Amino acid sequence: MKTRENCKKWVRGVALAVALSLAATAAPVLPSQAASKKVTVSVKSPKKGVKLSGSKLTIHKKGKVVLTVKSGKSNVTKKATVKSSNKNVLMFGSGGTVIPKKNGKTNLTVSYKGAKKKLSVTVAGHSWKAHKATKTVKVPGRKCVCGKVFPLEKKDCEKCKKYCWYGKDGYCGCKGAEHTRNHILNDEPNNYQNISVKKKTTYIDYYLCACGEKKTAKEAK
Repeated sequence: MKTRENCKKWVRGVALAVALSLAATAAPVLPSQAASKKVTVSVKSPKKGVKLSGSKLTIHKKGKVVLTVKSGKSNVTKKATVKSSNKNVLMFGSGGTVIPKKNGKTNLTVSYKGAKKKLSVTVAGHSWKAHKATKTVKVPGRKCVCGKVFPLEKKDCEKCKKYCWYGKDGYCGCKGAEHTRNHILNDEPNNYQNISVKKKTTYIDYYLCACGEKKTAKEAK
């Protein structure tokens, strides 16, 4: 009887040991053991003059630029540290503030609780791209008795300057002169009437930088 009782105790002991082992294996991972959250960086201000694309930051403006640092969904800007590899180009202050000093390139390293985010930074002048638009204007022209209309082209033509009255104003009438010769060769009337002709022209409306900064054509002069 004692032997049977001892066997039961031994089986219960083994079962308890296995249960404890399984419990230890299934124990939840403590927060300190969890992997650190990803650090992300965004530009808080200004909306123009600065462009952040992935890990590339381009600054085209003078003055402070404020970066927002997040760990997951939490704003950790005040707790994160920012380091610049070239302080002659870009310095950093408190609260995610960076200050461009001169044109050049540098690397920023944003750190928070062991997690890091590296940014490749370029401080440079604006890269302007012309935005063109079309408008309708009135230009001097001539209308032949046959109905053909010739807008006078605004260009320097030495021949027109010498022989045509409208050439003195910088307009070329060579196309109209050729039309007149054809009428003369065919013994046809070639009377003309001076008129205003509507013409579509392309002009530069404004200039736009990739950072979002914009300036008018007058400001570019």
